[in-house]
Amino acid sequence: MGRFEILQDRCRHCAKARRYAPDHICKGADGCYHICRQPQNAEEYQMLLLACEQCPFRAITALKSTELEQDDSRLAAGKH
Repeated sequence: MGRFEILQDRCRHCAKARRYAPDHICKGADGCYHICRQPQNAEEYQMLLLACEQCPFRAITALKSTELEQDDSRLAAGKH
C-alpha cells in the first residue's frame, strides 16, 4: 500500500483536503497538518488520493516506490 506525506512548504493550513480523509490528516500541536495514519486498504488509499486532488496547494503527495525504498533504507540504517 502506498504512503503519503504533506509538504509543509506548500501547506497553507486551509484544511480543505482534510474533509476527504479526516481519519488520516490531522493537525499537530505545531499547528501544521500531517498524515497521522497511512492507508491500510484500497478504500483508504482512494480517500487520500482524493484529498491530494482536492488540495488547492498540491501539498499532499503520494510517495513513489523509489522514495519509499529510500525511506525504508534510511530507517533501517537508523537515519531518520
